[in-house]
Amino acid sequence: MVQAHTHTEDEGIIRELIIDFYETSKQRKPQQIIVFRDGVSESQFIKVLNEEMVLIIEACKYLDEKWCPKFTFIVAQKNHHTKFFKDNAPDNVPPD
Repeated sequence: MVQAHTHTEDEGIIRELIIDFYETSKQRKPQQIIVFRDGVSESQFIKVLNEEMVLIIEACKYLDEKWCPKFTFIVAQKNHHTKFFKDNAPDNVPPD
């Protein structure tokens, strides 16, 4: 169950996104989370993985202490305006 927000400061965009997904998908938690990360140099890979992954897992635990989905990190080293598309669909892939 989603805990009540008692802090006035920003709790983190990942937490907000997870809660929003949960609330708008009939209390369904994603089985897999794909993180597309742009602007990460090769020397920052380990830092991004170590620091950001911990924060993402903490955001998941905020929703449910026992829930830990599978994660896929995609890192783009150069911005090429990358988007994901389904076969034969003109729009970007929806988040659900």
